[in-house]
Amino acid sequence: MSAPDPAEVAAAIVAATAGPVLTVPGGGASLDLLDAVQDLGRDVVTVHHEATAAIAAGTVGALAGRPGVAVAIKGPGLASLVPGLGLAGVEGRPVLALVEAHPAGSTAVHKRMDHAALAAGVAKGLGAAADGRAVAVAAALAAAERPGAVVLELVAGDPVAPSAAATGAGVTDPDATAAAATAARPLVVAGTAAGRAGWAGALAAAGVPVATSAAAKGLVDERTPPAAGVVTGAGGPRSPEAALLAEADLVLAVGLDDRELLAPLAGPRVVHVDPATASAAELLGALRADGWDLAAIHARLTGLRDALIAADPSLPAAVLAAVAARHPGARLVADTGDHCTIAEHVWLATDPAGFLGAGASRWMGTGLATALGAALHDPARPTVVAVGDGGIGPALGELTLAAERRLPLLVLVLEDGGYASIRGRARARGRRTAPLEHPPRCWARAAEGLGLHAAEVTTPAALAEALAGWAPADGPVLLHCHHDPDAYATMAEGLR
Repeated sequence: MSAPDPAEVAAAIVAATAGPVLTVPGGGASLDLLDAVQDLGRDVVTVHHEATAAIAAGTVGALAGRPGVAVAIKGPGLASLVPGLGLAGVEGRPVLALVEAHPAGSTAVHKRMDHAALAAGVAKGLGAAADGRAVAVAAALAAAERPGAVVLELVAGDPVAPSAAATGAGVTDPDATAAAATAARPLVVAGTAAGRAGWAGALAAAGVPVATSAAAKGLVDERTPPAAGVVTGAGGPRSPEAALLAEADLVLAVGLDDRELLAPLAGPRVVHVDPATASAAELLGALRADGWDLAAIHARLTGLRDALIAADPSLPAAVLAAVAARHPGARLVADTGDHCTIAEHVWLATDPAGFLGAGASRWMGTGLATALGAALHDPARPTVVAVGDGGIGPALGELTLAAERRLPLLVLVLEDGGYASIRGRARARGRRTAPLEHPPRCWARAAEGLGLHAAEVTTPAALAEALAGWAPADGPVLLHCHHDPDAYATMAEGLR
């Protein structure tokens, strides 16, 4: 069997996918493919690590609604893609990964690893990029509900086969409409599938409070009712969800995958709805909200936000509020940590592209690569990424790409000296905290060495000065924000 024609595969990639091709290139079939892709006008972006390529490609896929593309070598290349492919699967982001491979029957051992075993736990399918049709089928599988990663080997062979297990639809409870018609205080908790099914407008007009998973934040404009905040399934007494879930006599979980929550919603008042098969007009048209005061719910959310910001002008809530005021319309990428919990309540997302993170996986260290993907896909919208001192390291070197391309990226390193949430648990259990603490590090100096503008921020006045001195068109900037460890450790109390 002959090897795939790189021109045919490239044409199919351009037709079925979105954004730049992200890669750590090899010298075999991937090199020929990348050249063919560039012949067709598609940008190729070389990154430092394959995981970054996969994470950024997944971000492009989530924003574009068509798979992003990552390309790597055989064996170690695919192995290094695995974290990003895993993130795509858990977060529901479509990625098409193409990797070099040994032809069937080859006895070569160079970089030989078991591709099927590597892909099995993180991809919806593995097949061969035998021709353009095989690429189109794989891209469609990656984008099908629930989106995720599909891996294609750049060799002749069998295409990937869609399966019911990979694309299976959700289930709508048969009594959903009847339950909706009889509830006085129905609460909608929407997941990412609701957005992909086009329910955003109908939810906003339903006249009932609509909360979202963290992964679906912004599905309803959070500046005004009916937005009812974020539901994690594990909200503490100060969280909006604690009161809302207790007060609701019906919870409509619309397109909500349990993986988007820290703990699933369950009980007789919870009714699940698959937005791909249910009728938005019929279901939402049956809702009545006699027992809700949407303005009061909005005032409650605003009060929590204001309290978090006012608690300490040097903590992340106030930092994020200052950034939002200076750059309205910017998107926020929140890496995982206590600052992410704060961001979920403080940052007001007007659309799903206005807030990105690892809401389903809580995967620390993925924020910077996610932000790079967002900025590459849509450089017209400033991207702000908030990372802790535990999350900045894994992809720090990728900031060279932001500098070289003058991406409109604002990096906030929110340092408290360690892994705050885990350190708190260690203290509560009488465990050692030394492995969870960092010595002082100068991330601003490191960023300057990578070609970014950077500044140390120790006071609200210094933050204001730094923000006033940055325009997105100037390219990326990193602000290293120092926080008091004790104040940082208690800022999210009662929220989770």
